Amino acid sequence: MPRKKTLTTSEAAAVEAAMPPSPEEWADWVEPAWKLFMRGQAVWSQLARRYGVDRETVKRQVMRFHEAARMGLLLSHEDAHARYVGGLQEIAEAAWADHASCSPKDLNAKAGFLRIAMDAMKNLAAASGVVTERSAQENDVNVNFNADGLVDAIRELVADAEGEADGAGGAA
Repeated sequence: MPRKKTLTTSEAAAVEAAMPPSPEEWADWVEPAWKLFMRGQAVWSQLARRYGVDRETVKRQVMRFHEAARMGLLLSHEDAHARYVGGLQEIAEAAWADHASCSPKDLNAKAGFLRIAMDAMKNLAAASGVVTERSAQENDVNVNFNADGLVDAIRELVADAEGEADGAGGAA
């Protein structure tokens, strides 16, 4: 049976340094920066300017936070459903804002923003358990039976019932 490897002091220190900190130890800007990173805004220099830290610190902390979230180590982190609903709300709000700020003459753009907003609202309702679409279901039931056999079986049942009735009536 193989023995478990015991870590040396330097190896244990390296493992501990690689472990992400607990949620209380993250700087206030790390989670919002990570959310922007998850939305595809991973230009580290822009995030660094936005949060007032250097580029390498932003990249290192966001990637550590990302790894912790991926491994499920962030217990206080919002769940997938909450992220989905939050994203849909942001899409709907942005679409309504773009619809309102669009030129009244640009009907195609207004219709497009309206369509995006309505789709987001429909998905929000569906995420909350509201039935948003009903469709007709056609039941294709193919019943094959021999009608002649059925008629013959019914005649036999009627004849048996009549015979029993006659026999019961004659005995009384």
